[in-house]
Amino acid sequence: MRSGADGVRRTGLSRNFKVLLWSGYHSRKRHMKQLFQRERVMRNIRKIAELIHCFTIKMKNDRVRAHSAEAAFFIIMSVFPVLMLLLTLVQFTPLTQNEVVTTIERITPFEVSEFLTPVVSSVFQQSTALLSWSAIVAVWVAGKGIMGLADGLNSIYRIEETRNYFLVRFRAACYTIVMIVALLISLSILVFGYTLQRYLWQWFPVLMEYLDDTVILPTVIALAILGGLFLMMYMFLPNRRRSFRSQFPGAVFTAFSWAVFSYAFSIYLDYAVNMSVVYGSLTTLVVAMLWLYICMYLVFVGAEINEYLVSPELFQNDASKEMLEKIFLKK
Repeated sequence: MRSGADGVRRTGLSRNFKVLLWSGYHSRKRHMKQLFQRERVMRNIRKIAELIHCFTIKMKNDRVRAHSAEAAFFIIMSVFPVLMLLLTLVQFTPLTQNEVVTTIERITPFEVSEFLTPVVSSVFQQSTALLSWSAIVAVWVAGKGIMGLADGLNSIYRIEETRNYFLVRFRAACYTIVMIVALLISLSILVFGYTLQRYLWQWFPVLMEYLDDTVILPTVIALAILGGLFLMMYMFLPNRRRSFRSQFPGAVFTAFSWAVFSYAFSIYLDYAVNMSVVYGSLTTLVVAMLWLYICMYLVFVGAEINEYLVSPELFQNDASKEMLEKIFLKK
């Protein structure tokens, strides 16, 4: 009897030991799985950090901030002649002065729209003959801002400018006209967006299921025009022509980032402390310069994204060069 009880006890102990071993195996397996998942997450975080570091160094070497400031400055300098040209073209469309002012108030911060509204009123009251001569001068003057964009894109793509200066200036003037036409079309779509959407509903009733909001269609079309404008800039402004496929991601990024930033910036200005306390009568100019500087910066970030997708080794080479310079400087 005693030997039988000892056998039962041994069997129970061995069963408990197996259960402990099995549970220990599963706990170790879960622990190893958690370690692997944690290591994978940390590896992805390190990759993202390295990518951001490489982007930062590449943008620093390309002097993106300096080119953004240059482009923003010359565009601000040419804003009045360009605005006169734009308003001259608007007078040949069904748009009225009130519709233009309403659209400007919708798509620009309050400080900027308050500054532009008197300009719109004065231009609409002048003769179109005088404005036509101003428009010719405007195209040539505004080309300097586009040339600043071209210089920045050449720096990002590591291309030397070998074209004739007057040819580059003429092309910049042509791109200025293209930009103004694109802005004019966007303006018309934003104003007559609901009418366009209503006509589409009459011909294609199935669209009512997807475009039930009156804001969706005009916004999508305006973003598409904006993206097409940036795509043309990336493809044709640099000294070397780029392919459509290689420049498409950056154009999409820039179009969406422009829209999101402009909306967020307008909200910030609505709820932030009154900037006129600091800048006084220069508040509108400072706000416009800050907004345009960041917008130009986003244009160059989109170009850097395109360049990374085409030549990622450039970013790694710049990061390695930066690291070697730090090592030798320490020694």
